[in-house]
Amino acid sequence: ESIVAVAILSLVLVSVYGVFFSVLRSTETGAEAAVEVQRQRIALKTIEDALSGLIYYEQNKDIYAFNANTESQDYQGLSFVSRVPPDFLGNNLFGSERVRRITFQVEDDESGGRSLVMYQSSILNPDQEDQVNNQSSVWDPTLVTQNIPDSQRWVLGAGLDLFWLQFWSTKDKQWMVEWIEPDAPQPPARIRVELAYVRDDGKVTLADETQKREVVVFSESITQAMQN
Repeated sequence: ESIVAVAILSLVLVSVYGVFFSVLRSTETGAEAAVEVQRQRIALKTIEDALSGLIYYEQNKDIYAFNANTESQDYQGLSFVSRVPPDFLGNNLFGSERVRRITFQVEDDESGGRSLVMYQSSILNPDQEDQVNNQSSVWDPTLVTQNIPDSQRWVLGAGLDLFWLQFWSTKDKQWMVEWIEPDAPQPPARIRVELAYVRDDGKVTLADETQKREVVVFSESITQAMQN
């Protein structure tokens, strides 16, 4: 009878522990998924906040140029001047200077993966001509970021799987994978951003795991006549 009782108790304990560890694994998986979604949302919110304050002065294209890199599907990027909100990341480094150049680009990281990185720089910097592409829509990340110190570099997410950009063409009335409007480096009216990070299990990111955001650029380009 004692042996039977011990056997039954062992079976019960095994069942209880199995359920417990199953619930624990599910909880951990859910928490990791929630953290992953939150990380994507924070990165997208940062991009959206930066784009919402985009500024473009037609008479000063060398300083206010809007540049986009879409040649490589894996290493896309944006660079533009923006009047950022008061709670924007890194405001403590710039004091009262709210207007600055923001650059988002994909870079290789030390682990062999890719990261989404944001750079910020002052447009009052005398070396500003080296940080933009001088009225050109051709992307050169070396020129964009070469004079920006490491303290003004933020990694918005390591283990990047997807960072995809599309631009609304008012001329062709459709989304374009390249920003090749005749008025470039003038900014587009709308920008679509897709973002996803590598899954912990190494599997391909699913469509419903990709965060998408369409940003309307409300800022009107300031023409030479308006500026004068």
